Amino acid sequence: LLEACRINGQLYAVPAAPYNSSMMGFVYNAEIAEKLGISISDYPSITDIESVAQKLKANNLFLLNPDIQISGFGLFSALFPEAFSVTGNFTYGILTEENGKYSVKNIFESPEFMDYCLLMKKWSENGWIPSDFLVSGLNVSEQFRQGKSFMTWSDTSPVELALQAGDYPFRIGMFTTNRSGVSTHTILENGWGISTSSKNPQKAMEFLNFVYENEKVANLLMYGIEGREYKKISQHIIAFPDGQIAADLKYKRDFSVFGDFQKLYEWYPMTEDDYEAVQNYYEELYLSDLFGYSFDSTSVSAAVSAVSAVLDDYLPALKCGMLSDVSSAVASLNEKLSEAGIDQILSENQNQLDI
Repeated sequence: LLEACRINGQLYAVPAAPYNSSMMGFVYNAEIAEKLGISISDYPSITDIESVAQKLKANNLFLLNPDIQISGFGLFSALFPEAFSVTGNFTYGILTEENGKYSVKNIFESPEFMDYCLLMKKWSENGWIPSDFLVSGLNVSEQFRQGKSFMTWSDTSPVELALQAGDYPFRIGMFTTNRSGVSTHTILENGWGISTSSKNPQKAMEFLNFVYENEKVANLLMYGIEGREYKKISQHIIAFPDGQIAADLKYKRDFSVFGDFQKLYEWYPMTEDDYEAVQNYYEELYLSDLFGYSFDSTSVSAAVSAVSAVLDDYLPALKCGMLSDVSSAVASLNEKLSEAGIDQILSENQNQLDI
């Protein structure tokens, strides 16, 4: 894992989690699912998901909110996991493999991207996603948190379920759309670095080591003080203090994971059996064939900026299903991307990958 944090031989960070995995899928409102009799198995097809959307619409609920972030392809990755990017940034291309040879391709020219855009248009027209989301000012996470949408895309695993269980005012469930694995960008996205302005970097590193060795300190940083921010209900399971919900807590961790997750408490309604599932999960992971590779975009930074500007113009409306002629819009997008220099980016990524 340390090797994934090196660029040109220089170590830039250390992995925040000793156990990293990447599975795309969805987190959903388990209470709505139970109320409406919705059952979702792992690896559902898009047809299966659309059946859920129909049942939700009959109850005046949206399936989900679209992904309008320009650089974000979380929803795309969850729906089309066969199109993957070793770098985690789809602007740099997706990979295809044939006889052990990996080729960098333009995601925006891929059939998966066209299918994604057409799917969003269909879902918008059917009323399964908000048709005015782009201009409504709505927040994806908040809409899900308020129970106005049924699910949203997420990394999925027993670890993620344990981490997110205490973040919502309702019980959640998860389902996965691709196989678990450890990729370079999941390591780089979850790393601890020490600032170059640190007055005592040695002590900073010693503290990081201490947090991973001492589960009491790790749980303190993760969850706060027992009796005030949480109460223990079994050996490894905690719950909110009586009469309190997540919004009442004065101390809250966002995103960061402190210490060794195998030694941390988990939020109710997780159980001791779920805790054991987390321990077993770590034994099932596999390394990406291209583990350790990261793309240095320095030499094509001008093209990256120009490409990003084009995407700013086209992606939001495509991702929200707001355009009447999707095929023409995608063709125009690719023409503008070519003029902006996306081929330079893809070529440089391929060159570095081959080396």
